[in-house]
Amino acid sequence: MLEHPQAVANRLVHRVEAIGATHDSNCARLGGPPAGAGSIAAQCASGMADSMIDAFLDHLKFEKRYSQHTLDAYRRDLKRIA
Repeated sequence: MLEHPQAVANRLVHRVEAIGATHDSNCARLGGPPAGAGSIAAQCASGMADSMIDAFLDHLKFEKRYSQHTLDAYRRDLKRIA
């Protein structure tokens, strides 16, 4: 059964937010982020979301044997949402 792209995106967003919260907590404990860290953290979170999307799509492709059209639609929707 196909999982709705919005549900997948919500899971990805929660994971990225959890990583960001950990980062923010560590920065606060250490006295604040170094100069320019905000943009690096945002890039890291964005790259991590892309990696998670790719891993999810690989799972659908190899384990679930979804068609390429379905995978393309999922990728498009998830990139738009994430």
